Amino acid sequence: MSELNHRRRMLVLAICCMSLLIVSLDNTVLNVALPSMQKELSASVSGMQWTIDAYTLVLASLLMLCLLYTS
Repeated sequence: MSELNHRRRMLVLAICCMSLLIVSLDNTVLNVALPSMQKELSASVSGMQWTIDAYTLVLASLLMLCLLYTS
């Protein structure tokens, strides 16, 4: 029973690490695309900051929800 518990804990840790990697990578891609988005949408700097915050918050929330269903 202890081995199964240890494996499950390692699985949850691996899923959390992969989630963090995905959020960080997506955030980096979004930051690289910001100048093009700002020019195309004629958005302000504060509008772009809201875009980054909203995107990261929604993505992280969905990943946490997926983690709840896998545990």
